[in-house]
Amino acid sequence: MQMARVNLNGPVVDTTSGRIYTRWGFEVAFPGKVQDAIDSCLPGEKLDVYINSGGGSVFDGSEIYTMLRDEAKKREV
Repeated sequence: MQMARVNLNGPVVDTTSGRIYTRWGFEVAFPGKVQDAIDSCLPGEKLDVYINSGGGSVFDGSEIYTMLRDEAKKREV
């Protein structure tokens, strides 16, 4: 079984800021990074998520959680 992996390191920020910070070389976690990883998964492929964050935006963290929860439910069916 193939496996995709997403590393969420650094503070949680919104997607727009996350893309800018990433361009500048900062490690940040943001919803768009998770969505990109989900979109790149092939059907039946496992997605491993590694989180190392000291905190950040509660709203964007909740969005990440919701995306992962919804994706897990889709894969159960």
